[in-house]
Amino acid sequence: MFRRNHTNIPIPHVHMYSVSHDNMIGFPYIIMDYVHGSTAFDQSMALGDPMCVPEEYQAHFFAQVARIMVELASIRFGCVGSVFQLDQTAGRVDQGLYSKFGVGPFADTNTGNYMRHQHFYADYPVTLAAKLNIDNPKHSDLEPVGSGIARALKQQRFAQVEPESADFPLVNLELGTHNILVDASYTILSVIDWDSTFALPAAASYMFPFCSGAEPGVPGATVEVSPICPPLNDKRLRACNAFARAYAEAAMAQSQSPPQRLLKGVPFEYLVAYRFRHGVLSGHAFWSKEALAFRCLLFLRAKQDWVDEAWVPGLQWLLDHSDEDVREAYVVT
Repeated sequence: MFRRNHTNIPIPHVHMYSVSHDNMIGFPYIIMDYVHGSTAFDQSMALGDPMCVPEEYQAHFFAQVARIMVELASIRFGCVGSVFQLDQTAGRVDQGLYSKFGVGPFADTNTGNYMRHQHFYADYPVTLAAKLNIDNPKHSDLEPVGSGIARALKQQRFAQVEPESADFPLVNLELGTHNILVDASYTILSVIDWDSTFALPAAASYMFPFCSGAEPGVPGATVEVSPICPPLNDKRLRACNAFARAYAEAAMAQSQSPPQRLLKGVPFEYLVAYRFRHGVLSGHAFWSKEALAFRCLLFLRAKQDWVDEAWVPGLQWLLDHSDEDVREAYVVT
């Protein structure tokens, strides 16, 4: 309801739902509008490669996804966490922009909300890894991944420039081709599965859509560790930079304010451009160490069993290189 009321993003209307077994049918359910289309993932699979939108459709698809991400990120809250209706978060202070919604804890860790980037970066990755270890004791120890993410994120550039009263964009961490319904020409009809939408540090909004062909891989990796996260090659690098440019164009198009008005409260894209020294508008924000470390956090949340083996050295690679080195490794000039 929140996304439908505050954005123009195409989202099916939900008529009824239940998240428990305590209902007339005895199971969780959802009843929503029917959308006549296929997921972009299934469409790509039918065309030969489920992990990549065909190149002839990428520009069209990327432009639409970028507009969705920019519009969603223009909704900002005063702390990091899950967005809830206020009557579901009794006792919590409303830090949001809208009177009926507030920010509460993350369901997977029961931690938060967090008032600063540093608090979230220091606590959430480590807590998440510890919880996943408990939930799945047969899995390899994920503590090195969680602590590695925390260390990499602590190097984030916002530490020097983030205002005391920071605000945090709304980000859908599950925005991938498996949750985007399209027609035969990859025109987006609807976006589904919004339960991983949170108020997060801005670097989280610089995420390439999963299984779209724009996949940066594990930093520094030269071998494939998973089909979901293959090593970077020229084709994927071109797709990544094409998406970064599409995002920059969407950010420019959305804003009607002149770029010299770089103060708190102006449209999202210019505030972010200022913090990244105009990195969004050049596409470089996607190649910050912070954004790449955050992508590891996404794979950790998704419980990918290869994360520990691949990302521990990948996170160390980020720690060992400067932001400039990272950009040089990724950006096509």
